Amino acid sequence: MKHWANPPFVSLFDALEWRRLRARRVGWARAGYWSFEMGILTQFLEFLALLFVFAIGAVVLAIGVFYVLDRTQPGDAIRRNYPVIGRFRGLFTKLGEFFRQYFFAMDREEMPFNRAQRDWVSHATKGAGNTIAFGSTRNLGVPGTPIFVPAVFPPLDDQFAITAPMQIGPTAAIPYMAKSIFNISGMSYGAISRPAVEALSRGAAKAGIWLNTGEGGLSPFHLVGNCDLVYQIGTAKYGVRDVLGNLSDARLREVSDNPCIKMFELKLAQGAKPGKGGILPGADADVVVWDPSIKKTISASNHHSILDYNVFEGYEVTAQPRYTLSRGEVIWAWGQNSQPQPGRGRFVPRKPFASAHKALSKWKELNSPRSVVRDPM
Repeated sequence: MKHWANPPFVSLFDALEWRRLRARRVGWARAGYWSFEMGILTQFLEFLALLFVFAIGAVVLAIGVFYVLDRTQPGDAIRRNYPVIGRFRGLFTKLGEFFRQYFFAMDREEMPFNRAQRDWVSHATKGAGNTIAFGSTRNLGVPGTPIFVPAVFPPLDDQFAITAPMQIGPTAAIPYMAKSIFNISGMSYGAISRPAVEALSRGAAKAGIWLNTGEGGLSPFHLVGNCDLVYQIGTAKYGVRDVLGNLSDARLREVSDNPCIKMFELKLAQGAKPGKGGILPGADADVVVWDPSIKKTISASNHHSILDYNVFEGYEVTAQPRYTLSRGEVIWAWGQNSQPQPGRGRFVPRKPFASAHKALSKWKELNSPRSVVRDPM
């Protein structure tokens, strides 16, 4: 039957017959397309199946060959008694080192250098911190391991070991002989307190060890026990600087003439406050410069308060403010305020009834006169 793109239909029956034949032809074309795709997929699956069978056959053949070789060879008794399986002994021996190192071995169980030692060297070479705190991974139960525990009673003369003195600075004009390997690290007077510094000074003198002054410099309380002192010079150079903040040779000579000062320690860096104190970023930070040489006696006659008494009456204090800076300008110096400048002030919003207001109100409530009610009977 011949078909036209636009057939000249004679009747409705001819039109319906043409549509049926055209739909059958299109269906055959689509069926052939899907048959082609299914044929490719079937061939690929058949290839994979053949490849899998070939691999199984190759493995079985290899096992058979290894079995014959292992049973007939005279050099290895393990392979001869356990054919094929005995070959995995060498593989597991090689892999065992890897599994033991990364999964089973502790940080200090390897030889000649364990993981803890390798990590320490790695951190040190990279400039990272190599100090590990909060306990130890070392086995403290091994006899001979040095440990430090508090003693309930002082040890007897035959219960402790005496360390040999170590000379520090053999080429210096006055070398120092360190009597002990354990000493007291930096303890600034400003960081602790007077009784604590005096107790450390006396304890260091009795123990024959040195006491580090800390970056705060030398205070009179460090000298109470007459112990050996290590003067720490920090980034702020407290105690050995001039009025401009530079290192002073005269102050260094004065400090070194003290017989208790045995050595100097240089603190090269300070992360939190590099020689400037706790100054926050911004131009509105106020700075108060204190002079440690000024002394003052507290008295109600000269304090700035509406009260007519002072609970610290007669106390002598050391160090007074010398300069006050606000937003980069000196507004107070040597007890004198700078001339007020119109427009320089700034309103700082604060919540009403702050803690100081509440404390003052409570104090007035407790100290206000109250009537005494007596029983007339």
